[in-house]
Amino acid sequence: MENLAILIVESNPTDSHLIKDYLFRAPLKAGIIDRAESLHAALERLAQTAYDVILVNLILSDSNGLETIRSIANGAPEAAIIVISEGDNHALASKSVRFGAQDHLEKQHISPIMLHKSLHYAIERRTMLQEREDVLNDLGTALEKLDSLENILPFCVNCRKIRNAAGQWLDLEEYINEQDRRGGNRLICPICRQNF
Repeated sequence: MENLAILIVESNPTDSHLIKDYLFRAPLKAGIIDRAESLHAALERLAQTAYDVILVNLILSDSNGLETIRSIANGAPEAAIIVISEGDNHALASKSVRFGAQDHLEKQHISPIMLHKSLHYAIERRTMLQEREDVLNDLGTALEKLDSLENILPFCVNCRKIRNAAGQWLDLEEYINEQDRRGGNRLICPICRQNF
């Protein structure tokens, strides 16, 4: 965790300075630590800078509650979000995670070590979620390609037989021989052509 870009979204300057102080005392290497006092200011910063971690208070001058997380997550979909709240509210913590946060901390319990651990785990969770999203996207692309191939050459995914124009299911060799009888073109790759 080196050269992290961190955004603190906190309307209270005293709390913001305390969190920043904790970040400097935590065993991590922060490259950038910026502050935004409102959701609007945070979204402007997110449009200009890619942050690794966003520490956000849900009570801001222009936003209040869980929609703040959703707005931040939409503005920085690859950043890890840690919610910092005023009180000890387990229901809010659970809802925060459902709305897109990777962790939830109560202000009264924050320490440099706890903040460091939270950043580390939040980044790991966000990385795992991104990897899962990437795999799902790759799978979706592969299924689309398979679907288009099936439309070109319909084959059974289980036995690998190919359906001809008459609707018969043939083994690959039978299908190729049928195409030869009909005058279909046989393609030969450059490597095989050299071996002829």
